[in-house]
Amino acid sequence: MLWVYKHFCKHALAVITDESIKIDYCNPLPWSDVESAEERMIRMGFKKIKVIIINPKPDIDYHYNFLQKHNGAFTAFSLPLYPVITIDEAIELRRLIAEKVPYSTLPYESTK
Repeated sequence: MLWVYKHFCKHALAVITDESIKIDYCNPLPWSDVESAEERMIRMGFKKIKVIIINPKPDIDYHYNFLQKHNGAFTAFSLPLYPVITIDEAIELRRLIAEKVPYSTLPYESTK
């Protein structure tokens, strides 16, 4: 049953509004609580993958869920830039986030 839900139901990766970003099923994070965003290469098993990390300001009033508290290298607020989304979706995610907060990209060489 879970397989059907995972593979046949559309899931929103992120909902970005003028006020906040909501990743998956987590609580919305107001842009006023975000310090910056950056691209990072993280290790997932034996592979290195590229993600966007949203860096919250220190001491924000946010209710983290279990996965956000125990998410390892992904951090509490991270978005994939690897092939679970299309290249066009990745470009649009970068653009929308960069409009809201300071955004650091990885040099081209480190994305290989």
